[in-house]
Amino acid sequence: MELEEAKLTLKKIVEKVIAETKSVSPLFRDDVHVRYKIDSVTKDENGVITGASWNTEGFTQISTTPFQVWLSEYEKEREYLELLDKLCDCLQCKKEKIMYPLNKLLTEQVLNGVNIGELDLFIEEALGKLPNWSMVALMSGIIPVETSIELKKDVKLRPVSEEDLSYESSGILGVRLGFAMPLPHSILELSLEEAYPNQLQHALQDLIIILSLYQVAAISYKNYTMDTNSFFQFGEGTLSSGKNYSDKPILFLKSTDVELITKYIDRIEPLISELDIRSDPKTSIEITVKRYLDSVRLTTTVDEKILQAIMGLEALFLTGGSEARFRLSLRVSQIMDLLNEDSLRVYSNLLKAYEYRSSYVHGSQIKSRNRIHAQNILFEIQNYLRKSILLFLMLNIKTKNNKSTFLKAIDESLINPDKKEELVEKIKKTNENIWNIT
Repeated sequence: MELEEAKLTLKKIVEKVIAETKSVSPLFRDDVHVRYKIDSVTKDENGVITGASWNTEGFTQISTTPFQVWLSEYEKEREYLELLDKLCDCLQCKKEKIMYPLNKLLTEQVLNGVNIGELDLFIEEALGKLPNWSMVALMSGIIPVETSIELKKDVKLRPVSEEDLSYESSGILGVRLGFAMPLPHSILELSLEEAYPNQLQHALQDLIIILSLYQVAAISYKNYTMDTNSFFQFGEGTLSSGKNYSDKPILFLKSTDVELITKYIDRIEPLISELDIRSDPKTSIEITVKRYLDSVRLTTTVDEKILQAIMGLEALFLTGGSEARFRLSLRVSQIMDLLNEDSLRVYSNLLKAYEYRSSYVHGSQIKSRNRIHAQNILFEIQNYLRKSILLFLMLNIKTKNNKSTFLKAIDESLINPDKKEELVEKIKKTNENIWNIT
């Protein structure tokens, strides 16, 4: 009975406010805005938009400021306050909880007329039901080459359209809304039902990490826009990353990749969601993931990127002691040999990477004639780090004891064929398809 009474009372409030506004001078005004629409674009060989020019057109947008001023005074009327008290009694809540959401509801109802579905949604939210959220993120470092790709339920990666590059600004303030330069490589669309906004934000951040580990790629978002059907929750609007990440290397996804990458996401997503990388990484695997992302995404020198990648491998494969570069090189080359890499090449690349690292930390930079070679070495080291992270995640190596046990198994496998076979069988229990991704 109280639920039905709440619905009836809310409907009375809406109808009364609408009736009152009819006897008042216009409570909404048209503000002038400018819309920037795509005039022409240039694309590369993969169909990715690399440049654009815009035309402008004026349009009007409704401002609710006069209505908000009027409503703030009308809310003091006795009859309105009585209905509000009755609604709060039915919902068993305080006025402070519903005043702003009710204001938002009344604005929409006065503009568009009574909508029973929205009234029901308001009541459901007031009683604790979470709303639905959607997000459109402008991405860098990942490109669906042929068509849109459904990465998982309610998550779609699609090419950039001209409409995505249109934006609007105030005709008075000139405040720019929409995307940030440079142009995005793709659009990621996500949605969650009955959720908080931070859950969708965390889902985006986790997915970026997961995709960055699929292949070595500098994946990030430039900005995202969130939308909701909520009256009670905040978070709608556009938020820029505020970071100038590198946009290379790029992950190119084809239709033939769909089956493998969807299985990969299903396998890795629960493992990534357990990590605390966003705020304060503490465990060796959390620290390593952060260093991998820094090595791949930061716009810095090759020297610094190699340093970050080596530090990431050290966090996984070392526990202290002397002769670090030799022990690290032996352990990593042994593991990479079991993950479809040439162990001798791995060993050689790691020793060379250590030379570059040592020169850098002692104040020297890589000579210009060695830059291309160093860049190639960097990519190899990042790939070893990527595969190592995935392996540690799938083997659930999180604690110091687990790590020590695993490192001991690697060392024993170097001299004992039986121990090596045990290590091989252990790794075979992971998803072998992942190790075929290059």
